[in-house]
Amino acid sequence: MLPSARPITVFFDADVLIAGSASREGASFILLQLSELGLIKGLTFKKVVDECRKILSNKLPEAQPAFEQILAAALTVLENPSEKEISDCQKMADEKNLPILATAMKSDAQFW
Repeated sequence: MLPSARPITVFFDADVLIAGSASREGASFILLQLSELGLIKGLTFKKVVDECRKILSNKLPEAQPAFEQILAAALTVLENPSEKEISDCQKMADEKNLPILATAMKSDAQFW
C-alpha cells in the first residue's frame, strides 16, 4: 500500500463476525485478518456487537474469546443509528435490516 493511500472501509454485519470468529477458514476470517493488519478498515456498530455476543453465548460459546479478540484488534465500533436515520431507509430494506443499512450508509463504508 502506498504511504498516502487510505485503506478501503468495510462494514461488517453479525454474519461475517460470527463466521470469522467460529472458523479460521473462509472469507470472513480473511477479511477480519486484513482489518487487524490495517490493510482494510473494519467497521460495525453496537447493536451488531450485542447480537454477536448473544448468539455466540447461546450457540457457539467456544468462539467468544476469538470474537472478543477480533473486536479489540480489528474493528471500529460505531454508535447505533438514530430513529430518523433508520426511518430514512424505510423503503430500502426489510425492517430487521434497517439499522444495519442506516449505519453502513452513515459510515461511508465502501463495502457492506
